[in-house]
Amino acid sequence: VHHIDNCKTNNKVDNLVWLTTGDNTRLAFADGLNTPIHLRVFERAKGEKHGRAKLTKNNVRVIKWLLQSTKLSQKKIAACYPTSPSRISEIKGGKIWSHITEAPCPVLALQVGKNYF
Repeated sequence: VHHIDNCKTNNKVDNLVWLTTGDNTRLAFADGLNTPIHLRVFERAKGEKHGRAKLTKNNVRVIKWLLQSTKLSQKKIAACYPTSPSRISEIKGGKIWSHITEAPCPVLALQVGKNYF
């Protein structure tokens, strides 16, 4: 049974229509009601709030500074953080963490560079 107004508690006859399971599933996806669980959990989370985040906002600030201000390879930068060179590449390209635009504290960035490079 498909609820026309997408409200599962509105069981009035004029709000219900019989559909095949496949049609009901297609409508649920089209209406955004049947989003896969892995997307529902993470789709709105950004940065540190994302359930799989390994970096912090400050880590990303320093990484962005290192990418812009030094000639260090992405592999060397990744070695200092719990991440991979491909993630550093995604940060550099703006695919992930694009909402972080503010510059890091230069002293913090230099300290990280001094200790690890």
